[in-house]
Amino acid sequence: MAQGPLVDDSRGSLAPAFLARVGMLLVSPGRALADIQARERGGVGDALAILLLGVLCFRLPAVARAVLMVREASFAGTLAQLLGIVGRDLRPALLVALLAGVAITLLAGRGRRDPALDIELGAACSIPYLLLSGLAELTGLLLPAAANVLGSVIPIIALAWAFMILAIGVRLARSRPSGAKAAPAGGPAAPTPGPPRSARVAGTILGGVLAGALTLNIVWLSHNRDAIAPVGRGVLAPAFVLPRIDGVPGSVALAELRGKVVLLDFWARWCPPCIALAPTLHDIYGARRSQGVEFLAISSEGSMADKAEIQAFLGQYPALYPNLLDDREVGGLYRVVSLPHLVIIGRDGVIRRVMVGQRRRAEIDAAIQQALDE
Repeated sequence: MAQGPLVDDSRGSLAPAFLARVGMLLVSPGRALADIQARERGGVGDALAILLLGVLCFRLPAVARAVLMVREASFAGTLAQLLGIVGRDLRPALLVALLAGVAITLLAGRGRRDPALDIELGAACSIPYLLLSGLAELTGLLLPAAANVLGSVIPIIALAWAFMILAIGVRLARSRPSGAKAAPAGGPAAPTPGPPRSARVAGTILGGVLAGALTLNIVWLSHNRDAIAPVGRGVLAPAFVLPRIDGVPGSVALAELRGKVVLLDFWARWCPPCIALAPTLHDIYGARRSQGVEFLAISSEGSMADKAEIQAFLGQYPALYPNLLDDREVGGLYRVVSLPHLVIIGRDGVIRRVMVGQRRRAEIDAAIQQALDE
């Protein structure tokens, strides 16, 4: 991941190479933001590049799981899983960038506002979160015991870092000449000095961290193939016992349903395709329940979800079959990456079919019938 000194961009101005730019943001954020303002771009592009590099280098096991599920999930389902992996970091990063950009625009002062440029500056605020989140993901993979602690600490550090960059961005925007953009309209932006040595060193270290993370993930994958292998057809369904969340006391054990064809529906309130699929599942269950078929809906919102809110939601949309609460442990056993995720289990406890993403009623019904016939 070598980095050149300065490279020529399409506007004719000089821009530091990618790693040096990010390194400059880490060690000299004021100078990095001044460079973005002088070139009138760079923040959004660099944030997107860090996002994609982070997914590849830090989240390779999740990407590998999604790709290996193509046999069970179809191309569209696999694509949805990959987009879900990217979206885990994209959503919060996008929120930080937009809020920071709006704040810079509002605080820049009359005559100094430039919303397009301010979004570029705001996007730089999301880069610390993306880097820290990726490092936390890798550390959690190698040291599972530290995952919960990192999940609590990392957002706080990232938010504080983003506020520091935001404050610099606001100060920079307020220093613009009133009634003019950072660069004269129609003319080239003024060249900025090349990145300092500390920025190039930081960029080199960052490149080394990314390369090291990718290598560690590849080594981990080579020694943990079973951990990413899809739980699909022909595999004995992992056993579990989960508490009911639908207002009925008690719990349900999968082992108690041996001898029946069982459909597991992993869902969440924030998943529109899950909600859209529910009426179809209700209709199929109503038609099939007398044939020795059982459905289990598994809420996959995690242990931090508000149980009362889930129960209130289920009160508005009641199901004919049990709704269970999972802290994502069972979802992990079944390699659930994106929702909806349906698993059809035969009478012998062996998985017959896995369906990821939105599916048609005829396809689900045919898979259940096939499991009944076997």
